[in-house]
Amino acid sequence: MQTFASISGLSANLLKSNCFFNNCEPSLVDWFNSVYHIPHGCLPIRFLGVPLVSKQLCIGDCMPLIERITNRINCWTTLMLSLAGRVQLLKSVLYAMVSFWTRHFILPKGVHHHLQSLFTRFLWKGNTTSIGGAKVAWEDLCLPIEEGGARPSKSY
Repeated sequence: MQTFASISGLSANLLKSNCFFNNCEPSLVDWFNSVYHIPHGCLPIRFLGVPLVSKQLCIGDCMPLIERITNRINCWTTLMLSLAGRVQLLKSVLYAMVSFWTRHFILPKGVHHHLQSLFTRFLWKGNTTSIGGAKVAWEDLCLPIEEGGARPSKSY
């Protein structure tokens, strides 16, 4: 580590560092501890809000994302936002949070379904606790008018 520091000009802050060992001889671990005095860490850890794991994520690994999004929505429900305001918050804030995670991982399908239900309830109901479906099925709403799709309402 000292050779690296002298060549690169970078050095580790030992107060903020942890070391991780995998399949190492106990004698090597003891030697490292006696020389550097860096505490041991255990996986998984979080870096920039994202868990550092070496396997595919499970739903439990994504709970911090779901909780952060739910907390954000719960803060916004007291503001009595219009539909346009909720759409803007969905597009600019909530989808950006999901996008940050999806840049690093493939999220499980269950997480996508859970987030989609949160987003749908927030968009149409204004909160995450309301239950009850939409008045018109999404498949029917997306049909062309000639095939029975919804007509735009007239506003005067």
